[in-house]
Amino acid sequence: MNDKGYFIRKIAFDALSEIILNNSYSNLTLKRLLNNKDILQIDKNLITEITYGTLKYKYTLDMILENYIKINKTDKRILIILEMSLFQIKYLDKVPDYAIINEAVELSKKISHFYGSFVNAVLRNYMRKRKEVDESKLEKLKMLCFKFSFPVELVKLLKYQYGDKVSEILSSLNEIPKITLRVNNLKIKTEEFIKKLQDEEIQYEISEFCNRYIIIKSNINIENKTTYKEGLISVQNESSMFAAKFLDAGQNHEVLDLCAAPGGKSCFIAESLNNKVYITSCDIHEHRVRLIENNCKRLGITSISTKLLDATKFNDEFINRFDRVLVDVPCSGLGVIRKKPELKYVKIDFNSIIDTQKKILKNASFYLKPGGILVYSTCTLNRDENEEVVKWFLENHKGFTTEEIKIGKLLSFMYNKYDIGITILPSKNLDGFYISKIRKCDA
Repeated sequence: MNDKGYFIRKIAFDALSEIILNNSYSNLTLKRLLNNKDILQIDKNLITEITYGTLKYKYTLDMILENYIKINKTDKRILIILEMSLFQIKYLDKVPDYAIINEAVELSKKISHFYGSFVNAVLRNYMRKRKEVDESKLEKLKMLCFKFSFPVELVKLLKYQYGDKVSEILSSLNEIPKITLRVNNLKIKTEEFIKKLQDEEIQYEISEFCNRYIIIKSNINIENKTTYKEGLISVQNESSMFAAKFLDAGQNHEVLDLCAAPGGKSCFIAESLNNKVYITSCDIHEHRVRLIENNCKRLGITSISTKLLDATKFNDEFINRFDRVLVDVPCSGLGVIRKKPELKYVKIDFNSIIDTQKKILKNASFYLKPGGILVYSTCTLNRDENEEVVKWFLENHKGFTTEEIKIGKLLSFMYNKYDIGITILPSKNLDGFYISKIRKCDA
């Protein structure tokens, strides 16, 4: 047994077990497990690749494994070992197949000695037969599920709502996301930061939408960089930035960010207005409020105050107080699956989510001054959480109108003909997102 190879796969197995069996978030789980200076960066990269790759292709891997085992009767921990091993054999070429099998056997023996021979037999059987699913014999929906590794219910939803665009969407959601950085103009100019990247020979490109956004092409750990620790940069996707940008906040405005943690949109506004704005950033969880405060401290932002708040509960103190209100509501997250592939397999209670969204949006509307602007946004592609929620709001709350949003003419930008908002399909460097701009009529 290769001790190093076993060590790498043990960490990947531990991560997958927490994510799949305990419904943990992949990004947070990996961050915690890899927060060990004794692990080389190259090994961290492989652990990350195995973990995310297994989650990304889990549905397809299970369809293949059904040729060899009874999925529902297999110990869930052993199934994870089989899935991650099959992923490496099928999709990676960095490690010889025999080494992958040997390490899978050793991992399974730690659960029960009996499982060692079982795992060995299944994987070697696959190696001999390479019996996979014949896509040509699948009906179209099932073929999409197998090709892109998405559950049937999710493919049905996206196909119903987006028609012929479904293949493009599923493919984009499987892409490996690049890191997008926002340059903090309170501390450094974009040109100065780019010079630092060039000095370190880090590959990058500048956003076509805002020169404060830099897309990193190299595989680096941003949070370990001095530039990050000193608050010169933050990690934020451009799609998220648009939600804050279309608030049209100005200097000395009072701004409310109702579901703010970890504070990226609030911080973008504060940086853009050179701290000459009054922002109240709220979240329901105390530890997430602390995340906002820590980010402000790191970035040198003094224009944000925080508040522990359940946005579904009405707050009398906020009535008619704010010039701008940002409502980035909790959602199913279908637009960011490439960052959190475990979302593919979460059983989503859409009715409960939509009910929460409506409560938050209704409350937020009372906090807006007459003539003020409210932005409703999500990181999902589900139109029932997006356009339909805004339509419900407009139909049931008089004195509000939506305004046109224009970003550009990319094929990934879908504009609603009734100015209900814009859907940003996942593509290249952009996460899937929805944004609607709502104005409260003057009294």
